[in-house]
This record gives sequence, C-alpha cells and structure tokens, in this order.
Amino acid sequence: MIKQKRMRKDPPPDQYFSMFLRQVRAESDVSAADLAEGLMDISQLSRIESAERPVCKTMRNRMLERLGVAPEMYENLLRNEDYEEWECQHKILCAIDRRDFPEAVRLIEEYEALESSDSKVKQQFCLMMRAELLKLQGAERTEIARHYEEAVRLTVPGVEQVYVKTKLLSALEVNTVLEYEYYRESASDFVFKCRFWMDYVKESLYDELSKAKIYPKIVHYYFREMMGKSTAMSLSVMEQALRICDEAMELLRNTGRAFYLVELLEHRGKILADLINWLVENGKMQEIKKYEVTFRENTELEEVLKGLYVAYDVPIYMQDCT
Repeated sequence: MIKQKRMRKDPPPDQYFSMFLRQVRAESDVSAADLAEGLMDISQLSRIESAERPVCKTMRNRMLERLGVAPEMYENLLRNEDYEEWECQHKILCAIDRRDFPEAVRLIEEYEALESSDSKVKQQFCLMMRAELLKLQGAERTEIARHYEEAVRLTVPGVEQVYVKTKLLSALEVNTVLEYEYYRESASDFVFKCRFWMDYVKESLYDELSKAKIYPKIVHYYFREMMGKSTAMSLSVMEQALRICDEAMELLRNTGRAFYLVELLEHRGKILADLINWLVENGKMQEIKKYEVTFRENTELEEVLKGLYVAYDVPIYMQDCT
C-alpha cells in the first residue's frame, strides 16, 4: 500500500493575524489591558491572540493602529462581511465628499442596520460621519460636539483622564478627540490641547505613516487657532512655529503624502512674512535674505499645488472625513 504524503495546511488568516498581533505587542512592550481598554475585555483579546476568536477587519485595524502600525502595512484577506462593511463606508465617504447629504444620510442608516461583529467601531464611524455632515451643513457647535463626544466615549470612555494619564490610542481616536475638543463649549484651552496631542503623536509608537495621518492635521488646527487671535507673536514663538511647520511637512515628504499640505504652506507663508517684517523693523538685515528665499520657495510650491488641484478638479483644502 502506497502511503499518501500528508499535505501541510496553512493556518487560517486569523492565526496569521494573531501571531503578528502577539509579536508587535511584545516588541512594543504594551500590556493586554492597555491595548484592550475601551475596545474589549482582556479575555476577548486573549482569545484573539490565541486564534480562538475571529476578529473583523475594522477591529484588526484599530488594534494595529493602537500599536502604531498603519493597517496598509499589514496585508490580510477580507471575509465577505468585511468587504461589505468596507464598501458601505466607502460609499458614505464618497457621498459626503460629493456633498450629497440625503444620499449620505440614507447610506449611514443602511450601514447602521447592517449586522456587524463589532458594533462599537461601526457606531463610532457612523457618529463621526453624522458629525461631518453637521459641520458641512453649518449646524450648531454644541450639536457637532455632542456627536463627537458620543463617538469618543465609545472606545475612550474616560477621555478627560488622557491629559493626566496617557492612554494607548489610535490615530483615528486622536482625531476624534481633537474634533471633540475643538467643538465643545469650553474650548478656551484648545491651543494647549493641540500642543499636548503634537507631543503625544511624536512620542507615540506610531510608524511614520500613522503619524503622517494625524500630525499635520493637529499642526493645522493649532495654527488656525493661534493665528485667529490678534496677539502678535514674538521672535522666539515665530521661530518655534516655523520648526513645527517644517516637522509636519518633513513627515509628509518622507511618507509621500499631502495631508493638509496646502494649509501648512499657508500657515508657513504667514509665519515667514511676519518673521521678515519683524527682522526689518528691528534692523536685522543680515538675517533677512535666507528667510526671503524660503518665503519665495514656499509661495511657489503653494501656487503650483493649488494650480494642479484646480486643473485636476481636486479640492484645494482637506475635507476632514476623507
């Protein structure tokens, strides 16, 4: 009798993910409690890491993002239900991008009715999309803030404690907290909060792509708030502001992304113009030339980008949700 050679079976996709998740968590020295907080029980995480419990793509993404890994960098197969969820989200984003509000609302309601293995992350997405619709329609700030607060507390229940005890958050969760902080009623300390989140991202586990998704936006919000105030900036503050802008732009350059690039160029141009004026007024003529060259290069790049966006019918400014 001829013995048949046993075929070696590849582990199921969830096992590959479980192995990868365990490895990244161990290398990053992140506790199970920190990774699971606000997302699931530690026992559920343990079962996921043991490949005993299947996990949907949206939750896989969230866990990887918390560990600082951009989901685009991890290749894995989608189940039919995962693809269905992705397709629903994609259609919603496209409808909002087109500003087709009735269609966006219909699609959100359709997605909310869809059965999901992870309703918490799905609810968060829907609330954020509803908040984006309210922003585009000029709704009251308190109503927008209410949606963002509800979205935040789904996975970051003790959001106020973040500023006292650092929590492990994904770039998407940082984005949601940032929007909530901007729209809530007592947002007088928003500039301070932006500085906190800039430091948080710089010191986080995030890879460069994850940082590029959120850091430029925080910098944009920071300068938008700062420059909206009438107080003139001192020389040291202007120089520091220029460094912050340059850091954000360098991050975009390194990752080949353009998130909020036009906005950053506009802020940078304003800072450089103010800096040159200050140097002229204070007779620092020998230092002006290098800043004038930088200002000219900044203006040229800004004009080129705006021209390209207009030529290819691409919105010049970033839309937060897309």
